[in-house]
Amino acid sequence: MTIFMQPNGVFYLSTDNIAVICKTQVFKNNGKIKYATQSGPMLVYDGEINKVFKAGSGNVNIRNGVGILPAIK
Repeated sequence: MTIFMQPNGVFYLSTDNIAVICKTQVFKNNGKIKYATQSGPMLVYDGEINKVFKAGSGNVNIRNGVGILPAIK
């Protein structure tokens, strides 16, 4: 299955409860994943808003998002 708008991504929790978000193309199952979900397109990646979501575009669907914050030390 090809997802039209790219990049799509994977959100997962490791068995050590570490949350990770990455592009689907770089995801590797290392056998230590407790939970994972994949979808697309990523709304934000590499610290920037995905360029397919610019003002005036036809991409006006309501979308969900997942985000993670750095650990508090």
